[in-house]
Amino acid sequence: MSSKGNLLFDVDGFNIYKDSIYVVRDKEDLSAPSGFIQAGVTKLPSDGIKETFQCRYIQKSAKTGVWDTGFYEYSPCYAGIPKEIVHDKLKRLEKNVIDPYKQSVGDPNALSHGDDSFWEGLNFSIYTGQVFNTENPEDVLTLYFALLTRQLTPKGSEGDSRYSNSAYVCLDITEDTKKKDEKSAKKFKAVGIFENLLRTDRPRLIEMLNYGNLVVSPEIEDDSFRGIFDQFLSSGEGLKNVDTFLRLIEETSDDVGRSKIAIYIRLKEAYSRNNKVTKNPNGVYYYEDYEIGPDLRAAATNIARTEELKDVKKALLLENED
Repeated sequence: MSSKGNLLFDVDGFNIYKDSIYVVRDKEDLSAPSGFIQAGVTKLPSDGIKETFQCRYIQKSAKTGVWDTGFYEYSPCYAGIPKEIVHDKLKRLEKNVIDPYKQSVGDPNALSHGDDSFWEGLNFSIYTGQVFNTENPEDVLTLYFALLTRQLTPKGSEGDSRYSNSAYVCLDITEDTKKKDEKSAKKFKAVGIFENLLRTDRPRLIEMLNYGNLVVSPEIEDDSFRGIFDQFLSSGEGLKNVDTFLRLIEETSDDVGRSKIAIYIRLKEAYSRNNKVTKNPNGVYYYEDYEIGPDLRAAATNIARTEELKDVKKALLLENED
């Protein structure tokens, strides 16, 4: 995973890290013609189409202006930014962008902000599918100016009006791949645990999932159970349901955790039958005359862990055995 120690530079809060690979994707534009919206792009995708641009030039008068490189303290892009932050940015840019580029082109004077002829002749290009390797100084320079001139929209900033003229999105595929790998690894782990419990402790598995709002019958066939569980893992946003299942595995790894789950199910059954478990007008749950909690899950935890409620715990669990 990228860390702050590997930060090459940042533009508008979007961090670019060493040892990462960034890729250009089309940006969806909801104001585009319907066919483009269906394709999720701002322009007609086509091999060979590129956006060519230069460093931003700020005209000061009819004959004078400055190249807004961000490589010197008084670059217009730093207007209003505290000097200490600017100095930190400049040190990082010099180390990670300017010096490596000078070395790669063999020119110690390259990127001098006062060299009009240099900047007039320096063109950059971006296109769909373009890959930036942060080990390559020229890729780093192009990526820096694509972000600085807002030709590229950082992923997550698609709705930011500052990037309204940008047709492309920049994303870190190293981080994106890592997240996908993490999700796959967690899901495989969850499925492996499910299969093991299906063979060795089916009652615990059913009770846990009931607690996690996936209610299944104890008589369900194994293949049907697998299908429902797969839908459960896949239906949650991101890793929500996978994380919920793995958390329940940890929570039920000891006697207290197992009791909490079993008690919750007994409480829910008793409340649905209006049998000993009631809720007062303030939303507080009771077991007979015992106050047990603000909701059934909290009540189950209280009963499993609180010495004063041991009689309630015994009654609920023994009631099931009867």
